[in-house]
Amino acid sequence: MKKSLFTLIELLIIIAILGILLTLLMPSLRNSRTQARVAVCASNMKQIGFAFMNYTSRNNGQIPINLSLGNGNEMTWDDYLAEYDGREVPQNKLTGWIPHEFNFDQYICPADKSEESNRHKRSYAITLGAADSTRTSKRGIAAATGSGWSMNIMRINFPRDTIAIAERHDKSNSLGCNGGAVIRSSVMQSERMTEDFWGHRMWKSNYLLVDSSVRYLSAESTFKGERSIWGSSNQTDTMWDSRR
Repeated sequence: MKKSLFTLIELLIIIAILGILLTLLMPSLRNSRTQARVAVCASNMKQIGFAFMNYTSRNNGQIPINLSLGNGNEMTWDDYLAEYDGREVPQNKLTGWIPHEFNFDQYICPADKSEESNRHKRSYAITLGAADSTRTSKRGIAAATGSGWSMNIMRINFPRDTIAIAERHDKSNSLGCNGGAVIRSSVMQSERMTEDFWGHRMWKSNYLLVDSSVRYLSAESTFKGERSIWGSSNQTDTMWDSRR
């Protein structure tokens, strides 16, 4: 009589061992997926950074603005980059809702789980600034749509340490639209416990700096120890401050 290759007990032991190994491997697999998404997101931002620098170099150092054109039409910072980021959207299509054929995955973080709207998603936002230099909560590089104000890159003293664009995973953030186009640190305060807003890991995001480098940082570290990002809206002398 032939002897069975495995007894039932041996088979159960093998299954148990495989289950234990799978349990041990799962955190590593999840971590690998997270790191892959972080890397793709950083690559997206790097490409946006190249377009950003090309735009400023051809416009006397002026950073893309957000501008209201009236009658519900507007030009947002990403519209101004359309000539430089590979989309080549016709000028007459940039002032309103950009047609679907010009959707561009470069503006979508793979970890962005925010609810889809009827417009094209955009996972990134330019830092909110103001022409009034005394506004400590608006120290970024471009104003919201309406004023058409933005910094000149030549006036930024610490380009390697100043945030230009940050992740903003939000239903209101749509390509070519004013909603969600800008961000400041107080947005992160209000979304502190919203897991979908962070995408990668809680309180960590990719940031595109003015010199076009990308860094993956905790929100707290962007305040450089000046004060806590969770308890203050004062961005003076932090990475959000383009006027240092």
